[in-house]
Amino acid sequence: MKKTLIYFLTVAAIAAGNGCKESLPPASPEKEEMLETLLLCRKCRKTSRIKECKRINPVLFNCPHCNQVINAAKSRIIKK
Repeated sequence: MKKTLIYFLTVAAIAAGNGCKESLPPASPEKEEMLETLLLCRKCRKTSRIKECKRINPVLFNCPHCNQVINAAKSRIIKK
């Protein structure tokens, strides 16, 4: 029992300490431009950048103000 616990804790410690040490590459300019796109919420009529919204899937987002689901494909998109 003690050996199993020690083994489990050792494996967990090794797994927790072996993170990726490499830094991520910079984001592409096209993606940065897409994240700066403003969407208009139908419910609260406020605009929000895509990067401020919580992503549900590639097309649907939650408004950060009222939590309404915004369909980016059908929403009024305001380019900066």
